[in-house]
Amino acid sequence: MQSTIVMQTLLGSGYYHLKLDAPAIAQAACPGQFLMVRIGRSLSDPLLRRPISIMDTGPDGSVELLYKVVGRGTRLLSSFSAGDRLDMTGPLGNGFFPPETSHHAVLIGGGIGIPPLMFLARVLHRRSDVTVTAFLGARTAADLPMVDRFGLIGATVILATETGETGLMGRVTDPLLGWLNGNDRTEPTVMYACGPDAMLHAVRDICVDHTIPGQLSLEEHMGCGIGACLGCVVPTRDGYRRVCTDGPVFNAEEITKWS
Repeated sequence: MQSTIVMQTLLGSGYYHLKLDAPAIAQAACPGQFLMVRIGRSLSDPLLRRPISIMDTGPDGSVELLYKVVGRGTRLLSSFSAGDRLDMTGPLGNGFFPPETSHHAVLIGGGIGIPPLMFLARVLHRRSDVTVTAFLGARTAADLPMVDRFGLIGATVILATETGETGLMGRVTDPLLGWLNGNDRTEPTVMYACGPDAMLHAVRDICVDHTIPGQLSLEEHMGCGIGACLGCVVPTRDGYRRVCTDGPVFNAEEITKWS
């Protein structure tokens, strides 16, 4: 599917905000899903597409992505500009699946795992029976681009950086544990998390230890995005499952330790 780039903006520290005119994707997408994006200007270089989570969609048919340049592939993607056409497939995967009942939604995001939680926060905030609290962490303040969106939609936001320059100093799971231990929760709590493996391991253990339902969005290298190459399998209670088609979102208690 070909989509036109509306804008591409460098936010600093290698992060780019990409907005596309993609009405079909915007209408079909749900929080937690991703796109497989052809990041070069030819069919063969690079050969493989790259998975990028959907940060948000708009009623005007727009789709927003937030990514960081970490290698040659994303560097090629950053060379595109407004008016260019970008080839992609999606939306792909199974996204977050919030319960239909009233609950306190606790979002835990780390680094580049934060963008899909923006989409989720907006969708949840439309419901009058859901309260949203977002714990967002990264190594430095520069690794927390656009997190002001969470506050703008009415979510309570707690920030943490390993350097201590923004929010609390330490890992994002530190204030999360403090909040859990110090809060008298009067409504059901559900955790939704996306971020690096170490953070997701910690959130999984917190969910199990506190008997709290949780949903983890896993990030793995993907070759195809449609379940054919088996390059993104992770161990679960039911055996190995594919992140691209069985996930990327899984129940926390379903997932065993993975690398």
